[in-house]
Amino acid sequence: MSNLNFFQRKTCPACRGTKFTQVFKMGYDDPVMNKYLHKYYDYQGGVEFEYLKDATYSLQDCNNCRLVFQEYIPNDDLMFRLYEKWIDPEFTLNTRVNKDGLDYYKRFAAEIINLLGYFETNPYDTKFLDFGMGWGKWSLMAKAFGVDSYGMELSAERIEYAKNRASK
Repeated sequence: MSNLNFFQRKTCPACRGTKFTQVFKMGYDDPVMNKYLHKYYDYQGGVEFEYLKDATYSLQDCNNCRLVFQEYIPNDDLMFRLYEKWIDPEFTLNTRVNKDGLDYYKRFAAEIINLLGYFETNPYDTKFLDFGMGWGKWSLMAKAFGVDSYGMELSAERIEYAKNRASK
């Protein structure tokens, strides 16, 4: 792939294995992918398709640990564009995050209860990392259960929001 906005994973992100089986491949210019990207991003910011030119969405299945992962991932510049432009922070904060209802939080609570049950752990003996935490609401819900919960996020605005909510 010749698009410099992506880099190729040459090892499995979970086990560092090097043997994979491709399970899916589609160009970002494919009409099906194009339709999906418009549907997902247009209302919340919009896609700049010039950054996806000649890029491929490819899923690999690690022959060692069976993790299915994205082979070509956005570089830092494209990730910034994705989370600060294509998904406009102000728009998502005002139209979704501040208007989330009870069902939204019930789903988070159910996920956390399921995870704790699956691992058969006491919440106070458990640590969670919410990688790509967005506005931090899932991580805060986990904290409400007593979990030692942390989050990682690229967006400075979303990080600041989560910090402010955690300190209340």
